[in-house]
Amino acid sequence: MNVRFFVEGKADRKFLMDYLFHLGYVEVSAVNFIELRGKTNIFNLQQQFLISQEKGNKNLLFVDADSDFNKTREDVEKIKRQIGVEFELFIIPNNRDIGNLETLLEQIINLEHKPLLECFENYKQCLISKSNPSYKIPDAKSKIFAYLDALLLKKEDEKLAKEENRDYRNAEHWNLNALYLEPLKNFLQTHLNS
Repeated sequence: MNVRFFVEGKADRKFLMDYLFHLGYVEVSAVNFIELRGKTNIFNLQQQFLISQEKGNKNLLFVDADSDFNKTREDVEKIKRQIGVEFELFIIPNNRDIGNLETLLEQIINLEHKPLLECFENYKQCLISKSNPSYKIPDAKSKIFAYLDALLLKKEDEKLAKEENRDYRNAEHWNLNALYLEPLKNFLQTHLNS
């Protein structure tokens, strides 16, 4: 495969590997991925982008939109011009809205288990209502971990709730056919089938 996937971290890599497998791209492996360890590190990986280009690879970059989609796009495009590399950009969660990988994951959980997210939100709101600065308010990563942890009933399966061990192809937990994934599916198919 003549594609190199540049992703922010191990969670993105694992999700994309499972999703690509689901779409039928079974030849994709971890060696096709380079972790940025945060989008601010694009500068530091200029050489990796250039080497990949010289080998005739197509570079695909995946970063989180976080709280400002347009600013993220502008910042990444500016870096692209400054360091003189080529890549196609997909901004997670869906190439148009704010958010991150966890935003995407919330949209593709198995609907049967959607009430688990309500339980988590109730817990979070309870902590907020206590107005105690020594309480840590859980973030979206914690919510996804708690969702999976609640479903993994066997003690030996608990490790599967961790980002790098998740099985996104498990239909009991995730819906990889969700309409929410259409922008990502179209992006991948466009660039992998050309």
